[in-house]
Amino acid sequence: MAKDLSPADALLAGIDTLPGKSLLAAGGVALSLYLLYRQALPKPLPGIPFDEESAKRILGDVPYLQAMKDQGLAARMFWPEQFDKYGTAVSQYFMGPTQKAAVALGDYREVHDLLLRHGKDLCRGPLVASVWHGVMPAHFIGMEEDNPAFKAAKALGKDLMTPSFLHEVNAPASYQKVLSIVKLWQFKSELAEGRAFDAAVDLGYLTYDIITAAALNIDDNDTQIRKYIRELGELKQPATVPASTTEPAEFPPSELTDMLSALFTIAGASGKAFQVPSPKLFHLFNNRTAKMKKAYHDRDTIIRSYIGDAVRRLQEEGDNFKPTSAMDFIVMREAAAAKKENRAPDFYSDTVVQVTFGYLLGGQDSTHATLSFLVKRIGANQAVQTRLRDTLRKAFPEAWSQRAQPPLQELVKAQIPYLDAVIEEVLRIDPPAVGITRETKKEIKILGHTIPKDTVLFLSFMGPTYTSKGFLPEKTGEALRSESSRSHAGAYDVDDWTKSGYPADEYHPDRWLKESEDGSGELTFNPRAGPFLTFSTGTRVCWGKRLAYLELKLVVTVLVWNFVFERLPENLEDWVYDEDLFMKPKNCRVKLSSAWDV
Repeated sequence: MAKDLSPADALLAGIDTLPGKSLLAAGGVALSLYLLYRQALPKPLPGIPFDEESAKRILGDVPYLQAMKDQGLAARMFWPEQFDKYGTAVSQYFMGPTQKAAVALGDYREVHDLLLRHGKDLCRGPLVASVWHGVMPAHFIGMEEDNPAFKAAKALGKDLMTPSFLHEVNAPASYQKVLSIVKLWQFKSELAEGRAFDAAVDLGYLTYDIITAAALNIDDNDTQIRKYIRELGELKQPATVPASTTEPAEFPPSELTDMLSALFTIAGASGKAFQVPSPKLFHLFNNRTAKMKKAYHDRDTIIRSYIGDAVRRLQEEGDNFKPTSAMDFIVMREAAAAKKENRAPDFYSDTVVQVTFGYLLGGQDSTHATLSFLVKRIGANQAVQTRLRDTLRKAFPEAWSQRAQPPLQELVKAQIPYLDAVIEEVLRIDPPAVGITRETKKEIKILGHTIPKDTVLFLSFMGPTYTSKGFLPEKTGEALRSESSRSHAGAYDVDDWTKSGYPADEYHPDRWLKESEDGSGELTFNPRAGPFLTFSTGTRVCWGKRLAYLELKLVVTVLVWNFVFERLPENLEDWVYDEDLFMKPKNCRVKLSSAWDV
């Protein structure tokens, strides 16, 4: 019978057997898996450069980021480096099977124009929101502006960046804490016997003390640095001093307070969430660890205890209540909002707790990052440091003649262009954030490329036009810019730092100075000298910008007033980045001597 079957019938008969059915099923599964695999591969946008190898794998560019981390490099430098890799201001990248192609933009004028004039076309997007929602779901930082809770949450901190709060509450609290690190470093310098020592830990303690003093009005004796000084003083051998003068002295770290430990833990979790394809999935598992549970418990418990103190004083003093901390202002805002809405105030809500904690977190870690870069820069640039010290002595001649500290009230009000330039140049060349991400709410054009709706944008704050030459052609590039960008050409002295008189990748505070227009010959600070977006711009400009400048001004003045930051031995000087919530130097050491002797 089999000999009489046609070839087609024979094939069907073979398939109908058990081995044949199994083979067909396996083929179907293989085909389905192949189709799923093809579907999961990145879908590049037309006309925008990308890595062809990344487009051939489901994980896209994620292996590159992991390789950078494995080599001890900052994975976030992946984005600025893409522009040099492709020789373009616009590139695309792929962050895994669930993510669409994302676009990176490395051109100051276009980034500035998008954020400042086209903010309505952009949103934070679910990716960034999920980073913050995982640790502070009730804070406005993880919300879009159209979220009903956004406006109310942001209103709680409305008073915290006003000049009156910064000058009357924040500055005095900060100043006392800065004087504490002077005592710590005088003690450490003596013990180090002329050798360098780590400064990163101490600067972390300092910025924590400064921000908690302003936020919670903590007692001076309860600060981390005062606690550290006491601990070192009780040790028989507080320093390990090597025989070689080119090796650093070692000091044991301080035992962290519960609040500082919670802050470091939550900041670390936030930083890691920025480095993974799925922040939501990361937080889902990470928040279940004992370490994170303790951090959240300590955060909420400690902050609510301070809320209780503020509420008690508000109720006792009534109209005579005088706020002395950020917490006091937040409690007052909640009371006023409740009265206006005809409801009972919810002083202990997650929103009040997390808005307070967000003030602590943002103010501590970003300022810590900048100060770490700053002490390295002034140590490596001795002429800059000497000029700054001379400038400060001329600004406060009476204090210098009396060998006293610069008076706080004079320091807050003083206009010192070179001090502003020294700080601005650190923020330019070593920004705590290399860029930000946004998501398009509609189809837009960027430098001639069509970017679909719901596309993630990485907007760079370093790299081309900031610290290296931009990639838009001089003659034809202008036509590619948006109409609003073209209409604002010339708004800054240069739109690419390689067009200035100073190398873009070098530290030169003078780039921010110009002669006064009154013909006096005096130098003035010029904030519009060239590309600078460290604090972003537009509707989501950094909320703590004024606070950051005030703290940096206070700390830098006092440190340079009291110490000479000597040039480090060659083996200890490097410029390798590390990353946590913000970018920091991998190593931050100082070699100090007394400024009163020079």
